[in-house]
Amino acid sequence: MKQPNSDWFSPLDPAVITTEAVAQRRQPVTRIVHEDGHGGWQFYDDIEPLRGPVVLPKPDMLALDPSLALVTDLPVGWEATRETVSDPWVRSELP
Repeated sequence: MKQPNSDWFSPLDPAVITTEAVAQRRQPVTRIVHEDGHGGWQFYDDIEPLRGPVVLPKPDMLALDPSLALVTDLPVGWEATRETVSDPWVRSELP
């Protein structure tokens, strides 16, 4: 499995934003957005209605789904999506 890049471990941005459904393991991550700044790493399930953000330390996010390490090199201004956890990540620049 791919190891997270050094940007992922930046002490200036130690946490990610996710959904309650992902944090509670009810839904898998199907979309990742990497924007600039604090909270720039965002992990969504795109299934359950968003009830508010959940902030998690980056290591905790990877513990929920170790396959997320495959996209920790996602550049700022990009997103990665997948239909199911068995599908490959598809990367694209944000509009």
